[in-house]
Amino acid sequence: MMNFFYRSNQELKQLSYTEHFDYLKNLVPVHLNHFAEEMRDLGFDCSEVVYDLELLQKSWANENGVTYGWHSWKIDILMEQINFYRPGIIYLQNLEPVPFWFLKRIKKIFPFVKKVVAFKGNLPNRIHELRGVDYVFAGHPDILNDCLNNGIPTELFYHCFDEKILPILANWEVNRKIEKNTFTFVGYSGFAGYGHSHNERYRLLKKLLENSDLKIWSNEQSTIPNSFLPSDAKPLSDEFPESCSSGVFGLPLYSILKNSNVVFNKHAEICNGNVGNMRLFESTGVGTCLLTDSGSNIKDLFTTDKEVVTYNSEDELFEKLDYLLNNDSVRKEIGEAGQKRTLKDHSLRIRCKQISETLLKLI
Repeated sequence: MMNFFYRSNQELKQLSYTEHFDYLKNLVPVHLNHFAEEMRDLGFDCSEVVYDLELLQKSWANENGVTYGWHSWKIDILMEQINFYRPGIIYLQNLEPVPFWFLKRIKKIFPFVKKVVAFKGNLPNRIHELRGVDYVFAGHPDILNDCLNNGIPTELFYHCFDEKILPILANWEVNRKIEKNTFTFVGYSGFAGYGHSHNERYRLLKKLLENSDLKIWSNEQSTIPNSFLPSDAKPLSDEFPESCSSGVFGLPLYSILKNSNVVFNKHAEICNGNVGNMRLFESTGVGTCLLTDSGSNIKDLFTTDKEVVTYNSEDELFEKLDYLLNNDSVRKEIGEAGQKRTLKDHSLRIRCKQISETLLKLI
């Protein structure tokens, strides 16, 4: 997804481009519209483009008389959109889908683009992805260090929680049967995505499934490449089918987190002892008690064992889980304190203010 900052200038398939955005907003509100809304409130002209969402992009193309190739529609439509909006700054919220060659040449192709800014929230040690980017909002201390060591202008910029989700979620849950869960995890199980990066998470999840009431929502693969897991390892959904469900996103994800007593979190090994994944802010944002692995920078984000509960070992994990599940008032107090901290310091509005201050310096 990318955002353009510029100076003034019956069936789902039948919806207009704007109507598609409104429809999708109800599915994945953390990613659609609210960022642009916040930036507009701060005085920027901002339009949002979901580069690889076929239905949305082709809707825009058809409304604007844009032709495209069947195999090259992504880049064809994107280039037409850049020419249409004529942004002074392009802000990339996700680097992975955009072709590397395009990122390197974008300012030569479109001279009116003065700055390309990007948020990189995961996978450190891939500095080559940032060639051609003028400024990086680094979502993790290791990514910050990567940029600093390679002379790329950068600042630390953690993930956040979109506070506008809360009223939307409350309304979405009306008249729906909402399941309450004791202990949950939503995300990569370690048997899908990024190879060996989540082996320790896989091991802990398996141990928790064997010894607790943990329920998991995760999209797993039948095999996993580049993994250090034992050769006989299986997807957790194969070993624990009654406790595992397919991955969820958008409002269903937030509803699961909100209606859990405790949410489990474990960062990937590539985080090198630092923390900062989305689950920290998603879980606390909806007011649920989060049980997360500790890290050297956790105190920069939350007060441990008051706003989130941390563990440093497997034994401590089980000890604190048992305590939380048997002390309702303590658990609820921590959930409320975590939410208060997230809404105060880690909201989308707060992060957008940080972005706006940086953009004003860049231009």
